[in-house]
Amino acid sequence: MQPTVWHCRMMSDYQIGNKPGLAVKWFGQDWDPPTHIPPIRPMKNVDQLFRYMRGESLPRQTFPEAVYVFDGKRFGKMKELFAAGGFYMVNSNLARVLAQFDLGQGELVPLPFYQEDKVTRLPEDFYLWTFAAQKNAVLPEQSRNIKPFGIGVNIVEGLWSVRPDVEDDDIALSASVAARPPDVWCDTKLDAALFFSGALVAALRAAKIKTNFHLCRCRLTS
Repeated sequence: MQPTVWHCRMMSDYQIGNKPGLAVKWFGQDWDPPTHIPPIRPMKNVDQLFRYMRGESLPRQTFPEAVYVFDGKRFGKMKELFAAGGFYMVNSNLARVLAQFDLGQGELVPLPFYQEDKVTRLPEDFYLWTFAAQKNAVLPEQSRNIKPFGIGVNIVEGLWSVRPDVEDDDIALSASVAARPPDVWCDTKLDAALFFSGALVAALRAAKIKTNFHLCRCRLTS
């Protein structure tokens, strides 16, 4: 039986990181100010965020060192998946499911979360989710509802992005490449997009994870 693979559009859901009530501490720096408006980052940091979302491997110092909650009401509305400093975090429920699967070089990195005093740890564990795994499985010429990445003279050759109205079977993948480990990966031809194995999606549903990953089934072809 041919395996099932799902395209995950969670990176296009800006509500995941909308006003989480969190402030970040970066390595070698002081805490970010407690504001719902993210501070402006140097271009180096923006480039690192794009590389993260494309599944490239980055050093630990690229990511937040610690996080504190300055707005408990807002943070209380977050589900199992949320963002801080532009990077994705998961709670212990989602981490337990993900940890059962092959994440490639991606990791669930324990991350200190503090109360507003920046000293007292929260009772729950949270993890930074890195996506350091890539495949070259997308078949753009056989896919629907994707478009070249960029605009006009800034189009990046060989890189595509998914349209908002993408549906099941729109994205075509090489079956032989998609079937290989790991269970979570980014594709070298598609910007800011994750792919999940069918086994992982089944486990997420069995665990009743509430996060909307915006999943679309992929079409596997030879």
